[in-house]
This record gives sequence, structure tokens and C-alpha cells, in this order.
Amino acid sequence: MSDLSLYVRESAAFQSLKEASLQGKKPHAVAFVAQTSLHETILTEVGKLYLCEGGSGEDECQSCQAWDGISHPDLIMAGSFDRPPGIDDCRHMSAELFLAPVVSPLRLGVICAADRLSLPAANSLLKITEEPPQKGAILFLMEEAKLIPTLQSRVWTFSLYEGQSLSPLPLPVGWEEWLKLLSELQDMESGEVDLTLMRLTRECLEEGLIDMAQEIEELRLISLRGHLDSAMVADFLFALFEEGISIEDISCDLWQATLSRLASHRGRNLRRSFEENLRGDQYEQRHRGSLGGRRTIRGTSGAL
Repeated sequence: MSDLSLYVRESAAFQSLKEASLQGKKPHAVAFVAQTSLHETILTEVGKLYLCEGGSGEDECQSCQAWDGISHPDLIMAGSFDRPPGIDDCRHMSAELFLAPVVSPLRLGVICAADRLSLPAANSLLKITEEPPQKGAILFLMEEAKLIPTLQSRVWTFSLYEGQSLSPLPLPVGWEEWLKLLSELQDMESGEVDLTLMRLTRECLEEGLIDMAQEIEELRLISLRGHLDSAMVADFLFALFEEGISIEDISCDLWQATLSRLASHRGRNLRRSFEENLRGDQYEQRHRGSLGGRRTIRGTSGAL
């Protein structure tokens, strides 16, 4: 099980829904509020819960075995994770929801980016949320709780922003730990990268490194908006800590210069440079300033 799945499953929101599911009391319309990077995982985990014959989402029933990634014969998606559905998409989903399930006890319609629905699209969902088909349910995925009031009143809403424990991730000390973290980051999916940056931010906040926490959070937001790949995020994170390149530099006038600079590092094989510096170098950790000071890691041979 991935870290993202574990994070969603252990949330108070998911546990409440699972308990209702096991008691046969699943709400016919449910909304989850969380950062967009978690929406795919939420869709999969909630979808398994709703479509499972036993209500657990974890058995070997025919429905559980029918999953193929985020696809399932009884799952109907409207929109995409970064784009809300239009009124025609919503009407099509509603019509599909009235069809008989293929392998599950019911069918599940998913409204992506529901907090950005147009008013006509949102209004088109009022009737089906008030009078759902007997074997149909709807999942709304949102980054913010912004459904229109008449729709919100028909939906059971959960938030992963509230009451969720997020364990801090210790900051790297020395080249060996940097090499390990950056190697792991480059193999992660976007959602796992997002969660890792959130955990690093939490660690900085707990250590009083307010400035660095803000920098990492800005990097996280840029990676979501700009769809940066995990390798680029890893390079930027290293640049923040080791080279002192601020997110303002990255996101404003020095954006192209920063890309070129990091591309040069990658051309010299970043991993090999780390491994070469591991031999014989002694590293120290120091903090600049007091509360909100930046933690830096320097080697006797200097930065890359």
C-alpha cells in the first residue's frame, strides 16, 4: 500500500465513512475536501468502499477484483482532476448512474474539481442528489468546500484538512541523507511528492524554521500548478537548502536562469557528484538567524 493510500485510509474522514459503509449506511452523496494531489487516491479508496459487495473495500469479491488502476465498470467520472465537468458531462453522468450495475451493488458517479463547477452544471446535479437512483451514489472531489448551498445541503462532506495527523519528515543532514531523499523523490508519483513536501514543511515548522517552511510550501504549490516532474522538484528542493536559491528567484525573473543552472548540474550527473563528495568530506549543520532562520548544509569542498 502506498503512503498516499495509507494517509487517506487512516484519516478520521475515511474511517467515519468506512464505519457507515460496514453498517450499510453509506450516504448517497459524499464530498471529500483535500488537496488535488490526493484526489486520485481518494477516488480509488472511496470507490473501493462503495463498490465492494461486503462494504469493506478490501475483500476478494467480484467488484474488488474488477479494478484496473482508477477504472472500474461501475465508476463514472465527470471531468478530470484539474478540470470540472460541464453541464453536458454532468447530465451524461446522471443518466449513466441510473443504469444497472455491472459487477457491484451500485454505481458510483464522480464529480471532479467540484468546487469549480459552473452554476448551470451545479444546478443540473440538484435533482439526482435529492432523488438518487436506488443503486447509485455520487462522490464530489474538491480542494475547497465551495459547493452551492442548495447542493451542499444534500451532500455529506468530509475534510482531510481537519483532524488529520501528518508526521514530520526529518531534514537531511549530510550528502548521504540528501542522496537518499532526492533518489526517493525522483521515483515518486506527483501525489507522493506533494505529501513529502508537506511533511518537510511540518518538520520546519516544528523546528521553528518558518522561512524555510514557507519556501517549501511555495515549491509545493508551484509543482502543483506547473506540473513539475519529480526530478525537477528534487533539484529545486536541493537548490533551496544547499545553494540558497529562493522560490522567488525560481518563480520570477531568474526562472529560466535557475532551470539552466540545474540542467547543468544534471548534465554532470547529480547522483555521481553526490557519491564523489561522500568520500572523505565532513559536513556540518548550521542555522542562520534565530526563529525562522534557514538551515543549510555545507561541505568542505563547497556546493556542487
